[in-house]
Amino acid sequence: MTAAWNFVCAIEAVGKTPEGPHFQQTLMHRIAQNLLLQTAGYRQRPRAFELSTELGLPPYLPTATIPVRFHVRNWKFVHAVGRMVRNGALEVEPAQLWEEYGFVSRGILGMHNMKPIMAITAAREVKFLFVRIGAFDRRLEFRVRV
Repeated sequence: MTAAWNFVCAIEAVGKTPEGPHFQQTLMHRIAQNLLLQTAGYRQRPRAFELSTELGLPPYLPTATIPVRFHVRNWKFVHAVGRMVRNGALEVEPAQLWEEYGFVSRGILGMHNMKPIMAITAAREVKFLFVRIGAFDRRLEFRVRV
């Protein structure tokens, strides 16, 4: 299994603990901040790009460097994720996403008013961790797992 898959499994496992939802929200906030830092030098921020980064937050998650594929529809959403986490307005749900490429990924969704704002998912077959911020189009189906 890939480091991205193991990372998502760890995120899901942490979510079942009492401090899990807070931790998952903190992770989303940290990823959004990291994304802004990594793209600070871009004149025009891309909608899709890849980078390798260390996302683990010890002692809960593995700290391996993981290749991440980001999809951002609107960069204002990146700032909004941080604001929603601070205000407690982002609810975290476990989810499965059916990708346009035909494989199934699983992980967590950050939801606001029952709409997905951010997702952190992985698929068993793919080495990348997928992070989407506001990049949910009609081809992308998702289901909240209970």
